[in-house]
Amino acid sequence: MQHVRSTSRRSHPGALRWCELVALFVTTLAPAFAATPSGAAALDWSWRFGSAIVADARDQALAQQLALESAVRAGHLRGVEARARQISGWRKGVVFARLARATAERGDAEAARRLAREALRVANESPRWAGRIRLLAAETFAVLGDVPRVEKIVRPIAAADRQAGGQAVAVLALARAAAGESARALANLDGLAGDPDYLTAWWRASGYLWLADRGEVEPQQRDALFDRAIDAAAAIAGWKQVSMFALVAESAANRGRDEVALRALERGEDLAGRLPDSIAGRAQSLALLARIRARLGAGDRAMQLLREAESSVDGMLVTERPIALGYVAASWAQVGARAEAERVLAGALDAAAALENARPRALAVAAICRWVGEAGFPLAPRTQQRIEGLYEGLGEPW
Repeated sequence: MQHVRSTSRRSHPGALRWCELVALFVTTLAPAFAATPSGAAALDWSWRFGSAIVADARDQALAQQLALESAVRAGHLRGVEARARQISGWRKGVVFARLARATAERGDAEAARRLAREALRVANESPRWAGRIRLLAAETFAVLGDVPRVEKIVRPIAAADRQAGGQAVAVLALARAAAGESARALANLDGLAGDPDYLTAWWRASGYLWLADRGEVEPQQRDALFDRAIDAAAAIAGWKQVSMFALVAESAANRGRDEVALRALERGEDLAGRLPDSIAGRAQSLALLARIRARLGAGDRAMQLLREAESSVDGMLVTERPIALGYVAASWAQVGARAEAERVLAGALDAAAALENARPRALAVAAICRWVGEAGFPLAPRTQQRIEGLYEGLGEPW
């Protein structure tokens, strides 16, 4: 097989940042799927490929973190804590925080608090990344309605880092809503309007969606929150804006607000159609839009979007292509097109196998496996054998 020379030490960190950004902006708000055995094998492979990157501890920790975050989103919580303890450095704190919130949302407050405290312990040992971990840990206390604890965590972070302010406000708003202070929570989020920073706009929109997803909200109030989230999304840049429109649509669809969902989808599709193929994240955003179109009964439009997503991959960097194709394959699976999912998944693995060095190859397969694992897509025997072969082939040169 002809290999593609893919990375250098100078260029690779940028690709890693892209990998992590995509994971953030296309999945931050996506609701957890019900745990299904069909996705467990792929999620396990994602962890194994990440753990195999022995030549670079930072890349290894990133891939392990992303694998476990996918497991949490897919509802596979068992075993995540034990594996998180195997991660070197600060990234284990991110996993503890994600697991803590998921545990809180399942109603186990005692276990959730314990995991959040574990995340905060890691934060105390990782000064450079402490703010990021603490904000994520604060989400657990927010879900539990512990406003004083959330305030104690987020206020110093927001005061020290302006870019963290939007996330801090969103988390505090969630806490206040959970504690019955919905009007004050909404006022907090509205106070972020006009801030030009795209991250602030992202977290403002996220906050509105968190409030809209609360079960006790009246339909009219929920629609108003969705409208605010759409308005906030207008200040987000590029493909990340497309992702937010998609996430608004998904949240609205989950609540049976199809008209709102369609309005958000149309905004997202219009913007996605004007993005060049070379923009990292475009393919994933189109695929995310397709998933929601299919849920709303527009199967033909969903397939059109997925074909567009697949065709746009050719304009991406070689290290990005297999990851994007993996997400498209997972999306085909979620719209019920198993044959198309198998075809694109095979192409994603081919693109990963063509990478010359083992490190980007392992990162790519880890990403492919976590996307299809989240989608609950079972690995066919020949796909399983292909993945096993790629795993056994890892080695020098890294």
